[in-house]
Amino acid sequence: MEAWQDNGIVIKTQKHNDHGAVVILLTENAGRYLGYVQGGMSSRKRSTIEIGNIVAADWSSRLSENMGAYNLELERNTSSGFIHDPQRLLALQSACAMLNLTLPEREPHPNLYHGTLALFQSLDTEVWAESYIIWEIGLLRELGFGIDLTRCAAGGSVDDLRYVSPKSAIAVSVEKSQGYEDKLLKLPQFLLGKEDIDPQQAIVDGLKLTSYFFEHRVFADSSVQGFPEARQRLINSF
Repeated sequence: MEAWQDNGIVIKTQKHNDHGAVVILLTENAGRYLGYVQGGMSSRKRSTIEIGNIVAADWSSRLSENMGAYNLELERNTSSGFIHDPQRLLALQSACAMLNLTLPEREPHPNLYHGTLALFQSLDTEVWAESYIIWEIGLLRELGFGIDLTRCAAGGSVDDLRYVSPKSAIAVSVEKSQGYEDKLLKLPQFLLGKEDIDPQQAIVDGLKLTSYFFEHRVFADSSVQGFPEARQRLINSF
């Protein structure tokens, strides 16, 4: 008998048979992990397996390679705080969908787990959208496709970085970007700890920045066809 206990975030729930559910968690120590929840779609258990919930998980299986079964206890209902704020709820749903889409199964990502918890906490703040973009940059880094905002790709000043090279994923200064602006990705200044002249446009530019690298780096090396619906709706909401 194989078994483990861990903390986890519910990132996907799918009905299975009449009342059961297959639940996918991002766990602190075991990574993205599937398990069957007996009676998961019943009125008693359904609220436990809502997307974004934080749970204490007991997983067991006769063989380690089998899907196994979960016994879950609710630690925190995350989504309930955003029932009346559709845009922030979309950010939570988008994060969970992106985790499920991009992470391999049973590969530990403890930093990403804690980063996602931090994102959920930030959804209660005024900078929730900026925090979401920073979280996506962290997800790219965790997947091996980091964006370097600490230097200029062309050897220019680090004091006036305004763009990112789509080829190298390294920042580019204003001086070195002259004549190439239309071929570069805009760099929101909040990612450098500075203020943006147009904060709303900075959010749009930030989502375009991460979208590019997901599409051309992460998805290009996989069978993924496109972004989850929740993320598309989040982008459209801006």
